Amino acid sequence: MIFHSTHLIFSITFVTLQAPASLSISVNQNLSVPDMAHVPDKPVNDLVYVTDNSYQSKQILVMEKTILGNLEWYLTVPTQYVFLARFVKAAVPDPEMESMVHFLAELGLMHYDALKFRPSMLAASAVYTARCFLSKTPAWTETLTFHTGYSEHELMDCSKLLAFIHSRVGESKLRAVFKKYSKAERCAVALVSSPAKSPLLSSSASCSLEKS
Repeated sequence: MIFHSTHLIFSITFVTLQAPASLSISVNQNLSVPDMAHVPDKPVNDLVYVTDNSYQSKQILVMEKTILGNLEWYLTVPTQYVFLARFVKAAVPDPEMESMVHFLAELGLMHYDALKFRPSMLAASAVYTARCFLSKTPAWTETLTFHTGYSEHELMDCSKLLAFIHSRVGESKLRAVFKKYSKAERCAVALVSSPAKSPLLSSSASCSLEKS
């Protein structure tokens, strides 16, 4: 990934760089690459130290902005949709499964309590909850654990919330999402009920969510 990023940075345009500018670009790969690869990055102050104080933190951030601008790369705030495409693919979905995942994900966007969960967890929980609702066996696999980074146990609280929201969707005044996913072209997944024995609809879970 670092090599690929370096290649793109230096091939984007023909410019003459002095040594300090080259060093600045190299340092900024430590900021830009983690942003694209979703891996932990280094604090800017650490990069200032690495350069033996050749640059101030503001200079490093300005260079990062310049590099990303030349590459026409634009960083945005991550939402669950950033993760859904990969997670859904890992679940090997059919049309009904894919529609159910997106239905649950959109329900999560409308519920205040869902804000306490990370976008990646909401995306993974939408996949897990959909698999439970559609009686997929097993509900969670090693492949999904690998691609999402979450175990079944870690997803339980978020998935119970999505299941609870789903159980009340017919009573909500905000019915646009419900109507959207009640249509045949989306497999009418809004009309699918959770299996009676689903662990996501235990009485204790429903009570705790109603109190929150």
